[in-house]
Amino acid sequence: MRAWRRALSADRGFTVVEVVGATAVLLIVATGVMGALQFATWSAANSSVRDRAMTIANQHIEQARNLPYDDVGLTSGDPHGVIPPQESVATSGGPVTSYLVTTTVTWVRDPVSRRAKYKSVTIGVSWNQGIQSGRVSVATSIFGKSNLINAGDLLLTLLDRDTAARLSGAVVTATPAGGDVRVVSTDETGEAFFGYLPTGQCAVDVWKDGYLVDTSSLATVTIAADALTELTVIAQRYSQAIVTVLQQGSPVRNAVVRIQGQGPEDTSVHVGRTGDNGTAVFDGLWADTYAVTAVSPDGVSSGTGSLTIDRGNSTGQTTIALRGPSRLIVSVAEPDGTAVANATVEVHGPDSQTANVAGSPGTTDGSGLCAFYPLAAGHYYISVSAPNHESATAETDLAPETTVTVPVSIAEVSLGEVLVTTVRWWWPNPLRGGVPLCIYQPKYSPYTYYDATSWRTSTTDATVLITGLAPGTYWIKPTGGVNGSPVSVIVVAGVRKSVTLRVTN
Repeated sequence: MRAWRRALSADRGFTVVEVVGATAVLLIVATGVMGALQFATWSAANSSVRDRAMTIANQHIEQARNLPYDDVGLTSGDPHGVIPPQESVATSGGPVTSYLVTTTVTWVRDPVSRRAKYKSVTIGVSWNQGIQSGRVSVATSIFGKSNLINAGDLLLTLLDRDTAARLSGAVVTATPAGGDVRVVSTDETGEAFFGYLPTGQCAVDVWKDGYLVDTSSLATVTIAADALTELTVIAQRYSQAIVTVLQQGSPVRNAVVRIQGQGPEDTSVHVGRTGDNGTAVFDGLWADTYAVTAVSPDGVSSGTGSLTIDRGNSTGQTTIALRGPSRLIVSVAEPDGTAVANATVEVHGPDSQTANVAGSPGTTDGSGLCAFYPLAAGHYYISVSAPNHESATAETDLAPETTVTVPVSIAEVSLGEVLVTTVRWWWPNPLRGGVPLCIYQPKYSPYTYYDATSWRTSTTDATVLITGLAPGTYWIKPTGGVNGSPVSVIVVAGVRKSVTLRVTN
């Protein structure tokens, strides 16, 4: 019985656990082998892709070397030339069907004169398709002699206004007169270099994200022949101003706030409105001292103040308390003090861009006075005109809650007169009396008239004296069924002019 059991045990085979373990070992070995095979396949394919990319790069290097020296450059860059900064190259028969070619051309400058000496060309070829991605690059130096005449170099250095640090990554555009636009960026030393620019005036623009650039040094840039023209440009990080507007201690919503810089970089007026919290925020400002004016939404209350921004990337704050409206009285009189009634008075403000204020134009009363109320504080412009008087202008400042009387003197215009004699058209031209006349000032042509006044010649001597005429050119013609050509006369102040009017009936 024991011998039978031992024989039975020897013939029993593999257990499930043993089979599973053996299978796992086989899978691990197979996975490793497959991974090695896949890596070998990918490595071979990647090597083929890189070889093709390198071939493309070398081809573009040779194309650049075969160009005329003055054509070795980018279409919109500097050195300026005919090479596009980027282009796509399609291929077939491999895992990658398209390559991106990026070309960089820069000047290599003489260490002593710092002028352009020769050109450095770098060709980068990259690909990104499926799991395939990578990049190769090839560089070379190209020497030659330029055929350009009347050319010079430009070196621009960009500095931070507060720290004097050199700023890299700024976009600099140079547009010479009669030349093509060139664009470069400032390098790590804050310099942007342009070689072989045409001589004469050159428009230069500098932009850097998050910075304001002082353009005063760029107003007039002249490229000198066979020389290096150097520019230093100042930039500053954006700053901010916050103005809070209160009236009787409470925030004022929708108030108009104007701030104006006092420094040389920016003297323009920046306009904003307050929000629900009574504050107006102004971004992108120079470090400066700003004059501040705030006006209530109804335009009748106002206040002034100032704020200072110490440096770039900082914030200046101020609070403006609004005060009540002001009154402007315009007093119009002749030089001897005689009041001028019915004069027309126009007022606009509180700055030169504001239209007529409420109630303008107005008319002076019998005392020569014309009042305007309510007005916000600010600067106002006044113009006055009256019949038979010279026009006049004036300006004034209004503080909050004040009344200002502005005297305006307008001189009476000296008047002239015309003596008209009417005669018959035919010989011997006997006098013709009782002829009705009209006198006009021409508007667009001798036959288009305005401001007509009727007159009639005397039946005894066929004359009429027309008085009270302001200086100017007038036309006189018969009317009331009487025919005759009009005659012109220039009226002079204090002078009597004589004219003869011929009539046909």
